[in-house]
Amino acid sequence: MPILYCLLITIALILGWASPALAQDVSEKVWAVFTYSVQGESTPSSFYRGKSLTAYGADGLYAAGSAFRDRYVAMHSERSTNRRVENLSPYILRSNQVSILSATDQPSIASAQAFMQGLYPPVDTSYGAPYIEVSSQLANGSNSEYPLSGYQYPPIVTLDLQDPRSLVVSGQTECLLYQALVSAYNMSQEAERITHESKSFYNYLFDNSLVNAFDRSAANYENACEISEYLEYQSVHNESLFEELSQGDINRARWYADQYTFATNGNTSSTEPLQITGILPDGRLRTIAGQTLASHILTVFESNIKQQGTQEKISFAFGSYEPAVALASLMGLASLKTANFYSRPVHGASLVFEMFSLERKKYPTYPSPSDLFVRFSLRNGTNASTPFISYPLFGHSPSNAVVPLSEFRMEMRKIASKSTENWCLRCGSPAVFCTGVVNASQDDLFGADNIDPTIAGVIGAVVTFVFLAIMAIIAFLICGVRLQYKPKPDAGGFKRDGKMASDSDLIFKSPQWGDKSIELSNTANDSFRRMTPRGHERSESWGMVQQRELNHSDTVPASPLLDEDQEEWRVHSVLEPARVRESV
Repeated sequence: MPILYCLLITIALILGWASPALAQDVSEKVWAVFTYSVQGESTPSSFYRGKSLTAYGADGLYAAGSAFRDRYVAMHSERSTNRRVENLSPYILRSNQVSILSATDQPSIASAQAFMQGLYPPVDTSYGAPYIEVSSQLANGSNSEYPLSGYQYPPIVTLDLQDPRSLVVSGQTECLLYQALVSAYNMSQEAERITHESKSFYNYLFDNSLVNAFDRSAANYENACEISEYLEYQSVHNESLFEELSQGDINRARWYADQYTFATNGNTSSTEPLQITGILPDGRLRTIAGQTLASHILTVFESNIKQQGTQEKISFAFGSYEPAVALASLMGLASLKTANFYSRPVHGASLVFEMFSLERKKYPTYPSPSDLFVRFSLRNGTNASTPFISYPLFGHSPSNAVVPLSEFRMEMRKIASKSTENWCLRCGSPAVFCTGVVNASQDDLFGADNIDPTIAGVIGAVVTFVFLAIMAIIAFLICGVRLQYKPKPDAGGFKRDGKMASDSDLIFKSPQWGDKSIELSNTANDSFRRMTPRGHERSESWGMVQQRELNHSDTVPASPLLDEDQEEWRVHSVLEPARVRESV
């Protein structure tokens, strides 16, 4: 027995010594990364000059880019936490390795520029000395250098709404039926209830802080996102705001904005139909921005696999928070276990997808697709200390934060938009590119036996509207309704008797000097156009007080305030997300 006991102890010690060695032999090798980043802090849309990235927002995006550089780009000594993308250029930005897409609004474009300055800084700075390439050598024996210590110019592709690729970063913008769903929610019993409950709160906000930026009629739940945006901007740049409001008031305004955003962009289980019967009874178009983004993520990874890792090594997309909220809800992240995903991400937050393999070799070849895995992480902030937090996808337990590529493909295809044609038909979009793609596939679509029920509903609705319009015109003519004819006044004006009938005077009817159009980041609600911005801007010292409790006397609690280095989306520990009613 003593001999057997000693033998068992010896075997255990050997296995104990061998286990770390075996673990060190296997390491993660990242082959592709896709990131969707929310634009940084910008001036509120209620200002006369419109939305633009602030210096504070640009600093945050630069810091975020630097954090991504440290994780995926920079050369490090051998360490277990190194996730540098395989064979990615560490100093020079190679356009065939890095892809950057952006919406056309100024905050998104400027956010992409600031982020890339951190990801690939001036080459002399990152390299630590003047960096000389073969192309820098001149025939006379001298070397040329890029200006600004080797400043690098990122190839940012801005996606205009006339470009079908714009669906990647703004799949909801030109989708008419998405806008109809938003309007339907605004008229729903749920929205009316919240509007009634929050009326006194928004009146309080208007009297104390919004009077110089909004009309009283616009101070309501329907404009919760714009109001929260304004208050958060003022809380950073105007310390006198806290003379009238508490941090709890700002928290509560943010909570209502989160509620509204998820109700109009989240993956709700609502069956409440629109006012026109039979169209999208499940409200799937609420998440259309996430569906188009999911389709692009699959395309990026498939391209990387097809090219054996030589292209699409690291890809970025910059835009508003709607696609992020929609995609997170589609992937099953918004749940009781991770209730923070019911909220909007903070400015500069990033949704990150890593495609990697487990390798024993230090310099492995590109693996088979069956050996690839995908991990999702959220970096909800821009500070250097903000961590990358991994979350399980598609309803998996917290211990299963990594999924095989085959499963990732299968689940993402369930939620991804099928094609541009499919998007055009489902949305009833007037986009320029829809005319061509719909006509090209129209014969195949109507000749198929398995027409998608959603598409069939849209087609039926269009036919119904046309029929009703024709019947209304016929009824109008039959009833003999006639417009009253009023004779034109005598010709006058500066020509007096010499004026001809064709020389009409220039007449201004109810002249107004209109403000610049206000760009909404969450919905295309016509009602918000009643807002009258008055350009109340104050730029003073940072006086933001870190206060976690509501000071307002109303009964609805707010979600806790988290700073730029917060690790998660805001968690509403008491209140539940807005849910659309299940019945009409």
